[in-house]
Formats: sequence, C-alpha cells, structure tokens
Amino acid sequence: MIHPLQITSQWKPILIFSKGNWKKKKRWSDVSLVQEKDKSLHDWQQHETEVEMLVNYFSEPKDLVCDCMSGSFTTAVACRKNGRKFVGCDIESECVEIGHVRMGRV
Repeated sequence: MIHPLQITSQWKPILIFSKGNWKKKKRWSDVSLVQEKDKSLHDWQQHETEVEMLVNYFSEPKDLVCDCMSGSFTTAVACRKNGRKFVGCDIESECVEIGHVRMGRV
C-alpha cells in the first residue's frame, strides 16, 4: 500500500505595514515551534502563544495592529494582553460573533 506524502510547513507569510518609521528589531524567527494546536473556535485558528510572539516581534505597546482575516480573533486577544490597540474583521459573521464573545463585548 502506498501512503500519501505528508508535508508539514513550519512557516507562514507575514505582511507588515508601517506608518512612519518602523523600529525594526535586529533579529526575529520566522519559524514557529508551538507544540500544540488550538482549533477549538475556528479551522484556521492560530495558537495564542504563537500570535503573542508575532505581536511582540512586530509592534510596540500602544501600536495599532490590524488583522483583516481575524477568524477566532486570537490576534485581538494577544493585543489586549500585550497593550496593543486592535482592529479586525472577517467576512464570516460567525467569526465576528466569536471575536465579540472572546473580547467580552456581548
């Protein structure tokens, strides 16, 4: 019996926009080594630890972070925990409802 090839990708593209001067850090990792997955709220949900790492790499406290594919709004949670402002959206109303619940607005 032939088994299908299984590939695990451990990187993801990140797009950064900056208004004005961005204080680029000298070094950051593009590999995530989170040992567990969390897909409890959305199929594409990212682990909170991983998202917090990215928020801290690419922003400073009080910065505005935008997530235009918010899914389960893990980025919003990470921003709140790390003193960032957040704006996000999703094309699925279920996702926005999940985000509102997670952020305590419902």
